[in-house]
Amino acid sequence: MGKKKLYLFIILFILINLIISEETESEKEDPRNKKKQPVILLSETFIAEHRSNKESPSLHDITDKDVTDNGVYYEDDDALLQVKKLESNPVYRELSNENIVFDDVDKKTIEESESLYEEAMEILTENEYIEWYQRKSAYDLLVKAAEMNHSEAMKVVAYGDMFGHFNEPKFHLNYLTKLAEYGSSDANMLLGFIYSTGLGIKNRDPRKAIIYYSIAGLYSNTLAQMALGYRYLYGINVEKSCPASLDYYRKVAEKVISGLKITGGQAITKYKLLEDIEPSSSHSALSGPIDKNLLEYYILMADKGDTQACIGLGALYLNGARGVNPSYENAFHYYSIAAKDGSATALGFLGKMYLEGTKVTPQSNLTAFNYFKKSAEKGSPIGQTGLGYMYLFGRGVEVNYTKAYKSFLLATEQTHPEGQLYAGYMHFKGLGVKRDFALALKYLQAAAQGGSISAFYWLGHMYAKGLGVFSNCETAVGFYKTVAERGKWGVPFMQAYLNYKNGKVKESLLQYLLFADLGYEVAQSNFAYILEKTSEQFEFFNDANTKEIAFTFWRRSAEQNNPISRIKVGDYLYYGIGTEKDYKEAAEQYKLAADKFANSQALFNLGYMYEHGLGLPKDLHLAKRLYDQAVEMNPEAFVPVTIALLKLKLIFFLRSLNILG
Repeated sequence: MGKKKLYLFIILFILINLIISEETESEKEDPRNKKKQPVILLSETFIAEHRSNKESPSLHDITDKDVTDNGVYYEDDDALLQVKKLESNPVYRELSNENIVFDDVDKKTIEESESLYEEAMEILTENEYIEWYQRKSAYDLLVKAAEMNHSEAMKVVAYGDMFGHFNEPKFHLNYLTKLAEYGSSDANMLLGFIYSTGLGIKNRDPRKAIIYYSIAGLYSNTLAQMALGYRYLYGINVEKSCPASLDYYRKVAEKVISGLKITGGQAITKYKLLEDIEPSSSHSALSGPIDKNLLEYYILMADKGDTQACIGLGALYLNGARGVNPSYENAFHYYSIAAKDGSATALGFLGKMYLEGTKVTPQSNLTAFNYFKKSAEKGSPIGQTGLGYMYLFGRGVEVNYTKAYKSFLLATEQTHPEGQLYAGYMHFKGLGVKRDFALALKYLQAAAQGGSISAFYWLGHMYAKGLGVFSNCETAVGFYKTVAERGKWGVPFMQAYLNYKNGKVKESLLQYLLFADLGYEVAQSNFAYILEKTSEQFEFFNDANTKEIAFTFWRRSAEQNNPISRIKVGDYLYYGIGTEKDYKEAAEQYKLAADKFANSQALFNLGYMYEHGLGLPKDLHLAKRLYDQAVEMNPEAFVPVTIALLKLKLIFFLRSLNILG
């Protein structure tokens, strides 16, 4: 009996321990039963636990005591890619200050012309936006200086007159040729543009254009490098070479990244005139230039203390978005109102303005830090990323990868593109965390989807070098090209759009033509659109067939995956506009647009060509299928498709009666 009790006791003891063990395991598996542990950064284990338990890193150890340097702080590092570059011209960002001195100009003339040039520059740059009479006064001074062989004045006059900024468009080949002989990269670039497009000359000369662009490219001229990158990518007047294209676009992309501002810089807005043909969700009242009455309404609401209106106006004025003239004063004014009302977003942007330093927010690391901290404490990813940025690059604080990564993780929880960018960058470089290309790729792709230009750059770098991905030249070029086309030289895009809308067709056409020649797809389609819609003959094309020119740029735009341009190319080939009539090639263009973009117009056109056997074997059944697909893709095609289908049904009926063969 005693032994039985002993056995029962042992069995009971084992069962109790098993139950306790199961409960303990259950507690381990259930995140809700787990006690919060102290945050330990720089560990993959921490990252995994942080995600699984949905715990956010704390900001308790981030204080303004970390700020050791309140002055302007610069540090060369490969993240910022400090690229040696010429200072931009004060009037035209597309040009540089080269200050060439000609051999045949005496000292007195140099001094007099320099005085005239400086006076003109003072007028043109005193205010962000000047009256026409002031512009005319400055132009007269520049013309006098140019006539005295002042190189920078010659350049500004030649460039300004080329695009009709001062007078009717005209082309100073004498100025540009002389400047080019003395090694001006800007002059070589502009001559390349002239010979490529045939502006102001009897015949275009693509070969000579390549020579001028190549010389300018050797002098590191940004626009020339873009023109060459584009030509090598598509084999335009040169042998197609992805590596050569990659090299040119990479150089330009580095310049863009080196010049990025923490506030974002002026917006590069590229509106598509093609949206007038086929509106889309991307082109709406929310994305186009802001209506004047709507802007006045927002200002009225902001003046009454509406926080959201203040934040919206601050964003518009800070970066000059949606056609609004940029103004640091206005941005600061509206962000300050919103910040006083406790807006975390406004606090974050004020932090950015103080960190960068503007004429209304003197650079102050301490002030920036405090704004970022207040913003972050309210849960704003802008403030969190700002703090992380300061710790990552040592902007006024000691470099601290732990605090930087912690801040970026908080921002990534809210899918903030900047937070994702820097989290990816830290994993890419292995800064305080394990170097992990796969995780870097994941973060950078997410940041790129959110519009981060720097993320596009680093993705291009990864695909070019084969880091964490298979090396792919075409993909890398695509990323670098995207970055290159976001450079500050693209600011005139908005003016080109506004010129067209305000009836200044010549000025708009010429500005778009420059960007089109550099490979900007939106400029190519916009240029072709204006040329097609305008009956006016432009004297600067010297009686060249404008239909042929339009066809060239429709085709170039189509090659860059614009579906409407692809259909336009098909239309030109179908009707023989600006090219030989070619039904077979027209059908091929429609097929490309239909297969790649499921475009209803392309499907309808293909159906019509199959119905009538134009460039394709006659096939009524396939025609019907394509008509059906067209209306499925776009219900607005119902009427023309219905008419076409009724016609086909009649044909089928007559065939059934043996009336038709």
